Parts: sequence; C-alpha cells; structure tokens
Amino acid sequence: MATVSRPRRHRAGYYRDKSLILLDLWGLSWYTNGLAGVVTKRFSQECDDIMGPGRMRLTAILVFCLVACASAGGQSSSVRSRIDRLRAAGRERVIILYEGDCAPDVSAQSDVRLIRKLRAMGGEVCEVPRNRIEQIRRRPGVRDVVIDEPVELLPPGRPAAATLFDGGSPLSYTGAIPLRWNHLQKGINAKAAWDRYGLDGTGLKIAFIDSGVNYTLADIDFNYLGGIDYVGDDNDPFTNNALEYHGTMIVSAAVGEGQSRVTGIAPNAGYYVARVTDENFVALVSDIVAAVDWAMDPDGDPQTDDGADIINMSLGTYGGGANWTQLRKQWEALCQQAYDRGIVVLAASGNDGRSYSTYPAAFASVISVGAHDENQRVWNNTVNASNGGVDVVSPGAGIIGVQANGVPAIGDGTSFAAPHASALVAMQKQYARANGLGVNTAYLWETLTHSSVSLGYDPLWQGSGKTYAASTGPADANDGAIDLMAAGWPITCDSRFNNTAFIHQGLSVYRPGDTLAKDLILTNITDLMGNRLETAQNLLVSAVLFNYPDGNDLPGASFTWPAVATLTPGYANSATLSLSWTIPGDASATTAATRVHMQFKFLGGTRTLDISCTAAESRWRIALRGDLNVDGRVDFRDLAVVVSHWGRNDCASANHCDGADIDTNGSVNAADLQALAAYWLAGVD
Repeated sequence: MATVSRPRRHRAGYYRDKSLILLDLWGLSWYTNGLAGVVTKRFSQECDDIMGPGRMRLTAILVFCLVACASAGGQSSSVRSRIDRLRAAGRERVIILYEGDCAPDVSAQSDVRLIRKLRAMGGEVCEVPRNRIEQIRRRPGVRDVVIDEPVELLPPGRPAAATLFDGGSPLSYTGAIPLRWNHLQKGINAKAAWDRYGLDGTGLKIAFIDSGVNYTLADIDFNYLGGIDYVGDDNDPFTNNALEYHGTMIVSAAVGEGQSRVTGIAPNAGYYVARVTDENFVALVSDIVAAVDWAMDPDGDPQTDDGADIINMSLGTYGGGANWTQLRKQWEALCQQAYDRGIVVLAASGNDGRSYSTYPAAFASVISVGAHDENQRVWNNTVNASNGGVDVVSPGAGIIGVQANGVPAIGDGTSFAAPHASALVAMQKQYARANGLGVNTAYLWETLTHSSVSLGYDPLWQGSGKTYAASTGPADANDGAIDLMAAGWPITCDSRFNNTAFIHQGLSVYRPGDTLAKDLILTNITDLMGNRLETAQNLLVSAVLFNYPDGNDLPGASFTWPAVATLTPGYANSATLSLSWTIPGDASATTAATRVHMQFKFLGGTRTLDISCTAAESRWRIALRGDLNVDGRVDFRDLAVVVSHWGRNDCASANHCDGADIDTNGSVNAADLQALAAYWLAGVD
C-alpha cells in the first residue's frame, strides 16, 4: 500500500501558530471586479479536522468573490500595465518563429530585446519596435512574427455550500489527514489505487502552469522540483500573497503530501511550477506558450530526462484581440508537440456553463476536464457551472486546498477538477513504468475516458463520465483506469507454445539448434471491461524475443505480420499470429520472453494507440543440451534425471520425461546416456 508519510525537511514560511490561521480564516476574502456575488460558508466541527484537535470550534463566514481578471482590490493588472507601458513607447512583445534554428542576427540587433527562446517550437519571444515588425517578418529564415496579447483567464468558481467531509472512514489509509469524498468512490477513488496497486505518483513529474505557488508549505514542499516565473521574469515562482491563492490550491489538490492539512490524489508525485498569471488572472499568451515549451525540458538539456510527464493548466480563455487567431495557433501547435512527445496535457473546461470549453481545453491535443460534485452531478451552483465540450469530469466542488498564505480553504470549479485528472494520469504512468508497459499519450487518454463512470448526463456535459482510478473491490461495479491497464485492456496478448524440448519448473525449455514455435493470441476485451465496445482497426503487430529480465533482444528474433484489418470484441474473434525461431548453436543459457508492440486506432477514432508489453505467460528457457535441471551445467545432477527415468518408453509427451529423453525418440536408453556424455561438464568452469 502506498504511504504518504516521509521525513520532513524544514523550510522557512510555515505557519506554526494555528491561532494566526484562525484569524486569517476569519478575514479571508477573494476579490472580484464586475461580479459581486457573495457566497458564505459556515465552518463548525469540521474546522477541528483541518486546524488540529483541541482547537476552539470556529464558525467563520468566509466571503468569496469571483476573481474577474481586470482588477483585484482596486489594483490594476501588473501584466496588462507592463504591456501598456511597452506600447506607449512604440514597442511590442512578439513571438518570432523561424524556419529552422533560431537566427541570432534578429534578436541580437540593438533595438531588439530578447526575452526568451522557445526551444521546442523554434522561436523567440522578443520586444521590438512596432515599425520594425514587417521588416523582421520579411527576413530570410523568419516564418512569422506574431504580436503578443494579454488575455483574461477565467477564474475559479465560488465555494459551494457542501459538507466539508463526507464522513467516510480512512480504512487502511495511514496518512494523518482525513480522506474526503473526492478521494473515495464518490470521487476519483484514488484510495483504491493506493491500496490495491501501491500507486502514489512516485517518479512522475507534473508541471502546473498557473499563478505563483508557495512551495514552502508543509503539504507541498517535499516534492517540489523547481519552477520559473514569467510574470516576475526570474526562476522563482514563489508567492505567499493571499490574493494569488489559485496555484497553491491547485497543486495541493493534486499532490498534497498529507503532512499538515491536505492529501492530494498523487501525494508523492514531483511537480514543477510555471507562473504565468498575476493576481488578477491576466497572462500574456507568449508566457503560456513559453511555459509549455519550458515544461518539456526545464533544464534546456535534451540529454537529461527532466521533462514533465503531465502538464496541468487550470486556466482558460475565449481569446480576443486582433492577434488572437495567430496566437491561438501557436499555443495549439505547442500543445500538439507535447502530446506527440508523450506528455499528457489537461486543462479546465471553464466555469460559466457554456456548451463548449475554453482554450486550451478546446484544443484537440488537450484533455478537457469538467467538474462534478459529491452528489454525482455535473457541477452547477446556480451562479457558475462546468462548461461543456469536455472529455471527462472530475471532482470539482467542495475541494479542500491550501492557499499561498498557508490558510486552508474550499474551492469549486473546473480549476480543481483538472488536477484530479492530472494526478490520476500520473498514477497511470506510474503503473505502466512499474509493469514494463510502453504506452503513448493516446493510450493513456483512451484508458482514462473508457474507465470513466457515466453520471447520466449528455456527453456534451460529462464527456465519457467521471474519472475513476480503481475499483474498490467485488462490491464496486466500476472498473477504474488502473484496472483496465492491469487487465491488458483493450487487447490482451496471450502466448501458446506449439513445441518444446521439455518443461522445467513450469517453463518450456529449448536447446541450441531447436526451433521454437509459438502463437500469439490477440483478443479485444472491450466487451468485458470499459464503458463501451470498440473495434480495433488496422492493427499492426510486431514482436521480438528478448533476454528476461535485462531486456536485450535475442539476435535475429524479431517478427512482423501483415496488418489485422479489424479486431472486434470477444474471445470468439481473437486473432492468432504464429512465429518460429531456430535457436543458434552458440546460444547461451538464458531465460527469455516475448515483447509485443501493437499500434491501432479504434474504429471511427482519430488517436493512434501505441502499446508495448510482454506477452502473458511468454517466458521460456534456453538450456545447454544435456542440462536437464537447467542450472547452466551438465553434471551428475543431470545424470540423476536420466537414471530416474531409465528404461521408460512413454516419453513422447511435451515434457519428454523431464528432458531425460534427450534424443526425443520416446524412450530413455543408452542413446540418451551417450548424448549426455557428449555434453558432459559443459558449462562447468
């Protein structure tokens, strides 16, 4: 079972006096410009669970006002002010895109200020004189120049008047923080993935593109991997500003370590932060694009493996401005590039109840995540509601998080749903790595959606349904994303040996010079698991025999077959692919297995699933001739096997009398003893 307890490392900035937290809760406000809706939340006994036992009961009225992107508490947007000052000086911030590698002669010119390079997309963000833009656009090697724009990002929804805790017992969970509805069956059921599969996000990296984050807080300090601040133009996205609460709450909902107030869905996943918004939820599109670019390779060294596995964007916009169309294209192209690199990108669908998602959730390469509540309804609190056009919905009402100033709070909205889904994808990737599965973004996407549980809404509003990590047990009618992966969904690959020299400890044994013959049986199991039937089309299959478990391929043991046009659900429709391989005469004794690679689309689908796995029950042995106990040498132990079967005439079975019938003629006699003598002491130093 996964555990979230670990040694703490001290950082400055922790709240140590809980009475200060109570005072902060009393005065907490989230500001708005334009919408003056006020929602009140009454805390009573539940506060004891957050603040710690023995503290006074607190009945606090929290005033939550929507952040409306133009001003906060009477302050103007720092991002918008910066662009206004730049334009007043006759200059523009632009994205310069190149045909090939970046052309330094553009950014090196005296009147051009290089802000940053965009490595993945082959471009630069620069500040240039407005009257030079057309001239730069016409330069050889320049593909385009796109003028940057500030965009108003949609705010999180208001807190709902839902019960703080669902009352569920923590069962075998051993963390210090009570689990809540979003961890259990009413939510994403992350606890089942922790308990049944030992998953907690270990080894995975999620990049949060959001506001600043207070990564020194006890619940999110241990797994912080680093960050960048595009608003402050430095490498530190830290904030403890109470107005800039959003990023810290999102991070804690996904990867909270359960040390103080919040347990996330993947409590041991590492995380990066890219700060792109100010406290008023205004951002430059170039900063968001740069953040996606940065998340693919934070240290800028392609030789290191530090890129994010998942990118979470709990933000969204409908765009606007003269340059929006071009900016949107660049943003979308970079998200597609992340998808192609195996990075899963997820984003909040939006909070104003429209029938379509905001950008970037609306991009084809981004998983759009809507919100649902504890009562299994798509989130709608009469003032705000989850947008449609979604792929899935995740818990997004009454979600406990911690703010940048250390104060815990309850948040609603698709902003809080997206990190739930992102954390689940982290556990999917963790399971794949731990079990030798090679999977691409499309496979993770399809597994996430095909395991989702319908809430009874039109797919426009719920997508495939609510995300679900794993089944709790026999009484749980739903299979989760991890369950599907564990079962080999959507196509299982079994193997059947058609010949063998003999069987030893349940494994088929072959000798140098023997020909191995086996079948691979492919079965579409979408009729048994998942929320809908699927037909695989244009199924391309290849296989390789390899040393187990080191993974080195055996020489000359790779195979491909013509495409399987369609593979329909059900065992009756299984496809059988045969292979044979003659074992080289100089082959060393080893254990071997079969690695299978499959590539296909679902009928009517657009995404190509790519899966590499070890075929079920495919392990076998190569043994020296005469090595009947398969210990790598021919000696008296093997002679004892021959003696134990001496004189038998019924050895024509697959086992050949434990291999004592060395010449495989059905009898154990002097000819087998002579064969044993020919290999005597082989493998003995």
